[in-house]
Amino acid sequence: MESKKGSTIIKKEDIVLKQWKEEDASSLVSLLNNDKILNNLRDGIPYPYTLDDAKAFIRQTNVHYRSAEMGYYLSEDYWGKGIMTMVVKEVCDDLFSHTDLKRIFAEPFSYNQGSCRVLEKAGFQCEGVLRQNAIKNGKVLDMKLYARIKEERILETKRLYLRKMNDQDLDSLSRILQDEDTMYAYNGAFDDVETKQWLERQLMRYEQYGYGLWAVVLKENHQMIGQCGLTIQPWKEQELLEIGYLFLKEYWHHGYAIEAAKACKDYAFTVLDAKQVYSIIRDTNKASQNVAKRNGMKVIDQWMKHYRGIDMLHDLYCVKRG
Repeated sequence: MESKKGSTIIKKEDIVLKQWKEEDASSLVSLLNNDKILNNLRDGIPYPYTLDDAKAFIRQTNVHYRSAEMGYYLSEDYWGKGIMTMVVKEVCDDLFSHTDLKRIFAEPFSYNQGSCRVLEKAGFQCEGVLRQNAIKNGKVLDMKLYARIKEERILETKRLYLRKMNDQDLDSLSRILQDEDTMYAYNGAFDDVETKQWLERQLMRYEQYGYGLWAVVLKENHQMIGQCGLTIQPWKEQELLEIGYLFLKEYWHHGYAIEAAKACKDYAFTVLDAKQVYSIIRDTNKASQNVAKRNGMKVIDQWMKHYRGIDMLHDLYCVKRG
């Protein structure tokens, strides 16, 4: 992606997002006189759309402060090619990187599933339905409110970034903690109460220690795919700084866990100035053991822990700062 001052704002592959110029007016007229495009936009756009309308739009200025609405439409010839998803994602990334915007929102008509999918793929979350919010072609219509929030990134890798979890992550967290396969090392999936308590513990840890288990977000779609981070855990008569990780099952075997765990190890050594860091892993959890080994750790101890009604043998993995 390129981001520049001047006419070209974003350039990626063969797609260019640029500022409007008066010579674009005739193309804008053609776009906005297409009923299939106009029917998915708010009323207030003149129809038929004239050259004077296009020039007036291009000349206007619009200033937003910390929150901005995302609007978009595309020539029908290019629908279904993934172009708008890419453009919306790149525009948001660029705006969050180069402005002080905190929130970008959009309000598509509820029936416009194509537009809703564009937003979801670009990392927007649906915040609700605005019932009977608009009148279009004489019909009263619902709209959906989507928003993407600028997230403070604690750690960043090639494919991932880690951030603090918040209350809006409860659904994503539930998909992890309430999956039997993912949670087999915990003797079964969590219920709603246990999941909520887990999230509350992380929020408390952020306040108390400044760190905890963080949301792991995939850069390509801004979806939370797991959690990884640092917590203080009891081990016999000690309290140890542990790297923990749990990922959605569909994202196993892609190297995401070790990518995030290595970043957390580096954070522990460089930011927290830790001399060593640990991972406490059930002796039957071979996948997590492999991640720990790839993270440079070795087994240094064992302990039988009583958890959720049963005794579980755990191995203590450790790596020291070099």
